[in-house]
Formats: sequence, C-alpha cells, structure tokens
Amino acid sequence: MNPLPPLAIPTENVGPGRFSITWFHSAVCAPHGRPAVTQFDWTIDRSEVNTMSRWLMQPSTLLTRQGRTDWDLQHPSIAATWPLCNICTRRRTLLICAAIALGLASLFSLTAATMLNQGTTPVVLFVGALVLFIAAGVTVAESGIGKITHTTPSNDLDAVVVVNPHPAFYGQARLMMNLPERDDRS
Repeated sequence: MNPLPPLAIPTENVGPGRFSITWFHSAVCAPHGRPAVTQFDWTIDRSEVNTMSRWLMQPSTLLTRQGRTDWDLQHPSIAATWPLCNICTRRRTLLICAAIALGLASLFSLTAATMLNQGTTPVVLFVGALVLFIAAGVTVAESGIGKITHTTPSNDLDAVVVVNPHPAFYGQARLMMNLPERDDRS
C-alpha cells in the first residue's frame, strides 16, 4: 500500500491574525484511525518559539482586547479542535508525567549536590541534574500535540497539514472538505 500524501485541511480567517479549523470534527484519530475519545482544543502556533512566548512573554497583555489583537497580529495562530484516540491521549499523558518526573529528579539531584561538599559526589550529582534537566526538556518538546498528531501549520497559516495520515482519517477528512475520494488502484 502506498503511503498517503500529506493532507491540508484549510483554515478560515476569523479575525486579524486569527485562523480556525474548529469546523473540522473528525470521529477518528489522524495517526491511528482509531475512534476519537476526546476532541482536544488547542492553539496551533506558527512555530514552537511562538508557543513558548505566548506563556513567557508578557501574558498580562493578553487580558485586554487590544492586547490580544496586537498579539494576534504579531503572532498569528490557528484555533483547532482535534480528535485524539486513547493511544494519543495516553501517550501525551505519559510524556507529560515523564517530563515532570525528570524535572523533579533534576531538582532533587541539584539540591543534594548543593548539600554535599566532600569528594566527587556533588560534581556527579550536578552533572546528573543537568542531564536530567535536558532529558526533561526533550520530553516536553516531544509531548507537543503537533508531534503526537503529526500535524503542522502551513507557512502562511492557510491550512493545517497532516503528515502521513491514517487512511480512515484521510477518507473522512476528504469527505468533510467535499473532495473526491482518492483512487489507490492506479
């Protein structure tokens, strides 16, 4: 069976710098084709930097209408409701729990390293804390919903692209977009 080509789900413009695919409600998960157990609401940012800056840089500006409009013009994004099966939900939960556990282990190791002051043990604990902290960061990056669902926004945010979709999701999405079925016989 040939792998399916990437599927672009078009967005609709809902305001300055704001796009949406909340019209898209699939009953199956994109990577696995299994029945969706939840519809996950999320904001698809153009890049991971925009995602981090949404939470780290001046969150108080998002509290006013003008602040949100200015933010949306500088950092456009897509509002999405996305189907997740039990495998995707479990994977996301496990990755988040692993990131928290690694982060806490890093803090405990760092605390132990500062309490000890003899021999090479503090150095080993400090290096271990650094490694655990890096592992927690990698785990957080992998727990992103875009990585789990194999989705990414297009460069101009006019579509959400699903890479390597499951055939069940592919067929259902094409029906929802009123596109003809793909003929795999050729």
